[in-house]
Amino acid sequence: MRREIDRARAQAAKDGHPLQRPLQQKAQAVPGSQVSTRTEPTSEGTIRISTARADLTGQQDQLIAGDGGKPVGSARCTQKVRFSEGAPAREVANLLLCWRMSADRSVVTLAVAKEGTPSSSISTATIDREWARLD
Repeated sequence: MRREIDRARAQAAKDGHPLQRPLQQKAQAVPGSQVSTRTEPTSEGTIRISTARADLTGQQDQLIAGDGGKPVGSARCTQKVRFSEGAPAREVANLLLCWRMSADRSVVTLAVAKEGTPSSSISTATIDREWARLD
């Protein structure tokens, strides 16, 4: 069995698809029962919203942030993401990851546009709304 796996990995690498390790959380995981995640439609596409009465830094969708983001209102946003350990961060034009964190509450949004770039104003308005609900 192990030889079959090794052969399959070698063939995948030869075909240009090397093994990629998943991203590792940087902090103690907040239990899933404490995180609320849902997806809503927007005028541009969809937005996934994760909220918690805890610090989600380095967890959930925020884990894929490829950089520290840029300030946008009370949040930080980036289009640079990475999906596996060791992979370089890359800009994804139709995706926008935004977040606002504190020790006792977090809101993370992941917006995807059908065409073009997602609007930071939709993401930050969503973050502000959800942040107030966690108060």
